[in-house]
Amino acid sequence: MTLQEAYFSAIQAIASVYEKEEAKAIVQRLFKDKYKIFSKDLLLQNDAVFEHEADLNHSLNLLLNQTPIQHIIGFEWFCGMPIKVNPNVLIPRPETEELAQWIISSETLSTESIADICTGSGCLALALKNHFKYTRVTATDISELALTTAQENATQLALDIQLFKHDVLKDAWNEAIPQIVVSNPPYIKKEESLEMSKNVLLHEPHLALFVEDDDALLFYKKIILQFAFKGSKIYFELNPLTAFELKNHCETLGLNCELKQDMQGKWRFARIN
Repeated sequence: MTLQEAYFSAIQAIASVYEKEEAKAIVQRLFKDKYKIFSKDLLLQNDAVFEHEADLNHSLNLLLNQTPIQHIIGFEWFCGMPIKVNPNVLIPRPETEELAQWIISSETLSTESIADICTGSGCLALALKNHFKYTRVTATDISELALTTAQENATQLALDIQLFKHDVLKDAWNEAIPQIVVSNPPYIKKEESLEMSKNVLLHEPHLALFVEDDDALLFYKKIILQFAFKGSKIYFELNPLTAFELKNHCETLGLNCELKQDMQGKWRFARIN
């Protein structure tokens, strides 16, 4: 099998599950990040022998069963960094990159301390540490498996962050109060799961995705209560469906809440102080 034959047969193989352009993008990603075969190779060496046929067939079977491409190649790019992912953590999204960039563009390099609550893979904490070189960055999560993944990412990227287990809904904060708090907590109502793609529902941790429908702002309220009245500035990623509910909640507490849209025009982020 040649490179070109392998490439086009792979697209055709998963076209029953993915739209044509998405199937093409997935296969390009698989070839580039797993087999180190780039677009120019397909053009210049299209008749070269493809040496990964057995592995490709295995990967295609996984894709047909809705396994995310990031789990197959083992990582996702986030702010220019390869972040290891697995079923224990959420796959970093472009929207979360936007949150990181908002913080980077808004805060000074003299920022003393940042805490990332519900860190998951550690992508936000690590992106911020990569920019704020001399800032003490702490990252917490309730999941020990997530913290293990975050530590592996920190080690791989040679970025020094402090990680510890913390249940923001139950545990007191016994560390120094951070200057900046950032969080992308669970915010999807369980009723919204009916509209979600299978590859998310089947392969990403529900602990990090869903909040009970009777109080979709539960995590936000707890974080605000724990930090906002002690001097921390808070940055959140939001569910656009509850963004203005959060703003109203903050205003009833006498707090300023600035909402920000993502690149798709959805009210995705908040800054509270």
